[in-house]
Amino acid sequence: MQEVRLDQPIHATVPLHLTGESAGTKEGGVLTQVLTELNVEALPMEVPASLDFDVSALHLGESAHLSQVGLPSGVTLLDDAETVFVAVTLPTREVEPEPEEGAEGEEGVEGEAAEGKEPTAEGDEAAEAGSESSNSEE
Repeated sequence: MQEVRLDQPIHATVPLHLTGESAGTKEGGVLTQVLTELNVEALPMEVPASLDFDVSALHLGESAHLSQVGLPSGVTLLDDAETVFVAVTLPTREVEPEPEEGAEGEEGVEGEAAEGKEPTAEGDEAAEAGSESSNSEE
């Protein structure tokens, strides 16, 4: 067993919870929380169970840095204070042409397979002649 000295600071990881509803999400934005835990240093009896940050003032296009998180007295942030931990951004849309390109590519493969089958139906000699003529034209 190890003894924890109550008069010496320790390093701890503390959960970070968001409270409130962001003004940016009401404007159609998406709230993204990048960090869910913070590294802090404090005396063992002063380490908070969790930290809360109110996001109600965040509008569309805004973000918050760790320096904006209110820490209790005696608690020191060990992470970079300029790190963005929450942001409100415009929602991203999936581009529709991507599935269409995949469908076209599949059709192209099927079309090539169909072309390969047609000369075979005419006989082996026709298939060989067809593949030679198509190769020389390309």
